[in-house]
Amino acid sequence: MKKVYFFTVMLAMSVVANVQAQGSNGLTEVSTSYSEGYCYVIPKDFTFGKNFYLSSSPWEESSSPESFPVYVYNDDFEIVKTINVTHGVRRCLYRDFDGNSFPTDDDAGTFYLTQTLFNDDEKFEYIRNSSEGGFEIVSEDGTVLQTCKNVDFDENGPFDIYRMNGKLYLGAPCYSDLRDDYQCLYKIDKQTTRIKRVAEIPVPTTRYSVAGYQLPSTQSGVNIVRQEDGTVKKVLVE
Repeated sequence: MKKVYFFTVMLAMSVVANVQAQGSNGLTEVSTSYSEGYCYVIPKDFTFGKNFYLSSSPWEESSSPESFPVYVYNDDFEIVKTINVTHGVRRCLYRDFDGNSFPTDDDAGTFYLTQTLFNDDEKFEYIRNSSEGGFEIVSEDGTVLQTCKNVDFDENGPFDIYRMNGKLYLGAPCYSDLRDDYQCLYKIDKQTTRIKRVAEIPVPTTRYSVAGYQLPSTQSGVNIVRQEDGTVKKVLVE
């Protein structure tokens, strides 16, 4: 795991294009072709042939009004594919309760892309916000594989991928101004085109008043809500 984090930081801080130099300590310095701002580990559980990949995107994700590039690196840290993903692409946090592989638990381990989570071909897929509300599973060629429409969910936080008792679930960060924050759980089914909700689970949150005092529960007025992933938002309850 040390190798993953070391090269994740290296890629994010790269300044020289396509340079490999032998250092005095015997290590080889590897630099990317672009000055990347974000590098994400793609867990081997979700890659074709169990390959090691990193995906990264530019500092500014505004190369065009419709899309921006994501670069895929192999285990030699060479760019093997460039995929133009649409804006609204969502990151995922992998939480493996069966102990099959190291789960991702922070930004250094989140991922945009997967090859085998939603089907079993060599194309990469990703989750994006839907213009009709809800979210979609989209292939690298732009094909929409699955949809989940009209869901009241947080459009900023990462999704969670849960592995529990051999089954995979997608956790969408939902919310409501009238109740506690929660996650909508969906069973991942590679044979369908429609994602089905199977459960709702509460998400641990900490609430504060505007004066900074911690609240035991949501109160009338403005509530400052800190969620489990560290994000903070204001919730107005009348």
